[in-house]
Amino acid sequence: MKSMTGYGAAEGKAKGKVVRAQLSSVNSKRGLDLNISLPRSLEDQETFVREIIKAQVTRARVNVGLTVQDEGTPK
Repeated sequence: MKSMTGYGAAEGKAKGKVVRAQLSSVNSKRGLDLNISLPRSLEDQETFVREIIKAQVTRARVNVGLTVQDEGTPK
């Protein structure tokens, strides 16, 4: 994919945790501009997330947000 505009969100549950992911992007003529927001407990995974996106998108402004909460905790 060379560029994209879109929005997506997903939620999953595992081992008593709720994981929510949001991704939005807009076309860009300047190449790839990534803004990744991870919880402190996953900050060491930013490079991994960045490489996954870079393998699929070459030209866009992409915002990625990920949250992890204990199941039963209000949003």
